[in-house]
Amino acid sequence: MKILNLVVFLLLLNSCANIVMPTGGEKDTSSPTLLQTIPKNNSVNFQNDQITFVFNENIQDNKWNDYFNISPTTEKPLEYKISKNILTLFLDAELKDSTTFSINLNNCIKDINEGNILKNLSYNFSTSNTIDSLEINGKVIDAQSLQAISNAWVFLQNEKLADSLCVNTTPIYVTKTNTGGAYHFNNLNDETYKIFALDGVDIYYNNSDKIAFSTNAINAKIDSNKTLYLFDPLYQHKTIGDSLLTKEKKKEDSGKIILNCMTNDNLIIQLYDEKKLINEYFFKYGPYVLENIPSGKYNVKVIVDANKNNLWDTGNLNLQKLPEKIIKISDEINVRENWTLEVNCKINEL
Repeated sequence: MKILNLVVFLLLLNSCANIVMPTGGEKDTSSPTLLQTIPKNNSVNFQNDQITFVFNENIQDNKWNDYFNISPTTEKPLEYKISKNILTLFLDAELKDSTTFSINLNNCIKDINEGNILKNLSYNFSTSNTIDSLEINGKVIDAQSLQAISNAWVFLQNEKLADSLCVNTTPIYVTKTNTGGAYHFNNLNDETYKIFALDGVDIYYNNSDKIAFSTNAINAKIDSNKTLYLFDPLYQHKTIGDSLLTKEKKKEDSGKIILNCMTNDNLIIQLYDEKKLINEYFFKYGPYVLENIPSGKYNVKVIVDANKNNLWDTGNLNLQKLPEKIIKISDEINVRENWTLEVNCKINEL
């Protein structure tokens, strides 16, 4: 009996020695949820001096100055205060009459424990009895690389303002591009504006910034989509002939590309091996034929050489001159020995 009691005691002791602490459960990956706004979203005849947002958990700001904006812009920046689960915006400036305002809070708020960011949050109100509902969408693309540009400023400006002042004066409407380079203006009226984009730290042009603009005014009632091409106004063309990646050309191991561009413009055609420039071809008119190309896979860019100087030329805001158009052939081209490939190239207006 004593032996049995000893065995039971030892088993109990062993079980006590292997106590496992309870886990904290699964990590919280959900962003804060908006429970209520005071006044309600899309309020009309708005006369309040503050807006309150109530969330389901305690919150903190997230890169507020990078993401927050209100359109149309106000004379004074909006102040804000966060207390536990409540965000309050203070409207100290006098608001323009008969105007719909759109507040962008995307990525401005995160929870205080795990830092989960609330990605989609906006608030609209009107100082008239209706909410404007027109929209303009588009993309911002680098004019040379043709890559989409994220986090670029896009703004609408008074159409009567001089072009040089448009990029140094507080805009009327402002937004930013998302990670895919897309921008969106909502709750617009049917007035006509100039449109611009900048890739700098703020909404004013600095010498290091790239800029984009449209030579035509824009109206949301007519223009629903607009692509803007960012360029460096200070760009200086560099001679790239010495830096071209050379490949050994063997006539018996080469092919030919014919570009059907449906134009007779001066063209500069660039041949790339992945991201490395292999060669440039200069044409005063068609046909546009690239010969003796070593077998391999390539990408092609076409530059419309409008001033016929065999260079890519940047834009100029003061002269209302856009950068020369660049078209990227979307599909990778596989050149094979003794093959001739015909490739279509659509040259559309910017």
